[in-house]
Amino acid sequence: MTNKNLNTYGMFKAVYAVYIKWLIVIMTIPALAEMFELFKTKMAEIKTTSKALKYASKGNVANKNKLLMDAIQEVLPVKGVLKSYAAKSGNEVLLAKVKVSESELTTKLREDEVVEKLNAIMDEARANPEVMAKGNYTTEKLDEVQAAIDKVEIAENSVDTGTASASSLRKKEAALVKEVAAILKEHLDELMPLAKKEHLDLFDEYTASRVIKDLGGKQKQPADEEETVPPAAAETPAK
Repeated sequence: MTNKNLNTYGMFKAVYAVYIKWLIVIMTIPALAEMFELFKTKMAEIKTTSKALKYASKGNVANKNKLLMDAIQEVLPVKGVLKSYAAKSGNEVLLAKVKVSESELTTKLREDEVVEKLNAIMDEARANPEVMAKGNYTTEKLDEVQAAIDKVEIAENSVDTGTASASSLRKKEAALVKEVAAILKEHLDELMPLAKKEHLDLFDEYTASRVIKDLGGKQKQPADEEETVPPAAAETPAK
């Protein structure tokens, strides 16, 4: 959620606190009760959407990272066999192709560069079966190592899918914020005077809650928040 929408959501929470405090009174005014019930439903949808957004791609990313580390560990011994042979035979071309450290693979190269390097090493391994046989690498064993790399590329596609899902959820979240803002402006603001005569405190507290507070800096997303009203801060009239 953007900072602007988080500030707006903070105002929603303040209104919700008033609703909970005055629930018994509000229930005696059917028009108000009906719109507050809709407001409560939409607030729950925002929180659910925020939680779904939080975890949309988190699991896929963690899985992909683990698979990448596994693939690196599978390929390192293959690289070792090739590098030893290249150094012993003076094959500078092969040595250059397989020359990469574990540190470079795990911390220095981009993920796409790591996968490219791992595949390049496996290409050289398949091109030198006699050399790999000395390291007890059969064709079948090399296929198993290649499968570990392939799993990383499959997982990358899952992350892309998760990213697309997150984009859709962000749009839904923003749309829900607009919906709730409309419920307040077009309905509850218009209906609240029904309570003013007999319940002036309710009217005043609702009016005070309809202020957007600039919370600035770091703010909790709805999925992470505690159920408390945001603290006092710089105020701007809600529109």
